Amino acid sequence: MAVSFQTNAEPVPGYRLIDRLGSGGFGEVWKCEAPGGIFKAMKVIHGDLRHKDNDAYRFAEQELKAMKRVKTVRHPYLLALDRYDIVDGRLCIVMELADCNLWDRFRECRAQNLPGIPRQELMQYLFESAEVLDLMNDKHQLQHLDIKPQNLFLLYNHVKVADFGQVKDLELHVAQVTGGITPVYAAPETFDGLVSRYCDQYSLACVYQELLTGQRPFDGTSMTQLMMQHLQHAPNLEPSPVADRPALARALSKKPEDRFRTVMDMAIAIRDGMSKPVAVRIDQPWAAGNQASEPMEVLTLNSPPVPPGNTGYADSSYQPGSSVVQHSSSQALDGTVDNAISFTPMPARPAVREIVGDGNLRPTLIIGLGHMGVLATQRVRRLLTMAYGECDNVPMMRTLAIDTDAQNLTEATTTSTIDLAALPEEATLPIPLNRAAYYLRPRNNGRALFEGWLDSSVLYRLPRVPETTGLRCLGRLAFYDHFRTIMQRVLSELDVATNETALAITKHTTHQEARTNLPRVYVVAGLGGGTGSGIVFDCAYALRQMMRINGYANPDVVGVLLVPPHDGNVSAQAKANTFAAITELNHYSQADTKFQAVFDEAQALEIVQLVAFYHGVALICGALALPLEANAARFPAA
Repeated sequence: MAVSFQTNAEPVPGYRLIDRLGSGGFGEVWKCEAPGGIFKAMKVIHGDLRHKDNDAYRFAEQELKAMKRVKTVRHPYLLALDRYDIVDGRLCIVMELADCNLWDRFRECRAQNLPGIPRQELMQYLFESAEVLDLMNDKHQLQHLDIKPQNLFLLYNHVKVADFGQVKDLELHVAQVTGGITPVYAAPETFDGLVSRYCDQYSLACVYQELLTGQRPFDGTSMTQLMMQHLQHAPNLEPSPVADRPALARALSKKPEDRFRTVMDMAIAIRDGMSKPVAVRIDQPWAAGNQASEPMEVLTLNSPPVPPGNTGYADSSYQPGSSVVQHSSSQALDGTVDNAISFTPMPARPAVREIVGDGNLRPTLIIGLGHMGVLATQRVRRLLTMAYGECDNVPMMRTLAIDTDAQNLTEATTTSTIDLAALPEEATLPIPLNRAAYYLRPRNNGRALFEGWLDSSVLYRLPRVPETTGLRCLGRLAFYDHFRTIMQRVLSELDVATNETALAITKHTTHQEARTNLPRVYVVAGLGGGTGSGIVFDCAYALRQMMRINGYANPDVVGVLLVPPHDGNVSAQAKANTFAAITELNHYSQADTKFQAVFDEAQALEIVQLVAFYHGVALICGALALPLEANAARFPAA
């Protein structure tokens, strides 16, 4: 007998339906009584999973896949999922029962003749939403893709993010949209069928303005109008407070990479806009005439919340460096086009002020590149576990293993020996190569990823399952392709290592005091392989510059370069790679040599003409197990 979905029915044994709370295109939601008399919500998805020949099936299948993606995500601001079952082909999801959603709260405020939810109250909801969205993005590589007031629930005045039917796994790449989206809040790239890690930030910015002011940044009344507005028109930010507009404009940038690094960064920028001046892009339509006559404070675009009393994060006396000049065509509010030269301040964190102590502790990040680099991180983690029980007991010491070979990283997470510790997945970062057709496709600027430095014929040497096959240039290509992901991950690790909580835990474990709050980064790579040898120099230069932008005036980066022994067991390719890498190192060590690279169009003005290489370099033959500091031969910066 077919299961019925009506009052007092139990489609899932023990869960009695009480009242239908609402319905939509994908399903309906019921209030139900769970075993023990606890009230829950049950979402019943339209579509029979036993029949694959209709759209309803695809919606149900999509929701089922989404449940499998999010079932391991745990956070107090995430609406808890109790279980999901397939009953007669229908997907039934049992979840926490909330009080109402933010749209309900917005309508309550409107009924009280308010424009929207009071800003102070809304800021709490914004921060709570940002926290859980960043968790999904950074730790689980998931985008919610359906952020709207109706999917942000309230439970005792706290936000609960819910409705995961559109959740997409980025898998460290730009993903594709496979289901319906809500066009009112959708990021521009989703209309092209693509998903970036910045989609939820864009949607939440739209939601924030609507709930605060009662007016959306894009007010189209049809799918076509909304699509054109999101893709081509500037957002209408006039309803928002003037201090909110710079942050909202950045979060609503057409290009994903121009938005904030995290959703929390956006929330901080909006909150701080009321209390301090901010630097704005003067080519934004609403910012016409906002060019300041003296240096403006640049927003902390990519910093976590500053812990109370932490004087090591910000120095209010810091002034940003010179602006970069770019030519832009911007449309003013009256519809005219301004083709003047504009000055765009480079995003930067306030300078980090050093706090010096008498101890030995300092924030440290060890980045292992390629096969040998991965082994180095495994060895370091084994030494840490032998000394302190678990690496989590010394969170100031971070490791990150990066490799183009996903299989190698998988083995590193499952293989543990007397000398090597198995790596947790969160301490690894695969940067796989793609097929030749992917690289031959032009980017937004009309150029191919490799244009200007790589012969396209090399791409056709990529095997069916792409790997470097020992070629340094293909390792470098992987770095170009994953540049932003690598830099974001490294900065996230540094944020953790320099956090006051990490210092407190490490001090408690080691019974030592801090030497400095400024981090040191070790970049470890074998010079014989295609990945480590091909990536190490670009990674070092880019890392130094990104650390400068993030407030570290003199980045402390140490290179540990592992050289294979010169004997008959080493392949000719490994010898050639080593010779090429050392030659390159010698070249960039010359005082009159500058490193120049454009890793992607968004970072072109930030990663260019960098002077000097590492703070120090160690060339080591077979010394993987030796302490890194003891082998760091210091060379003067060029």
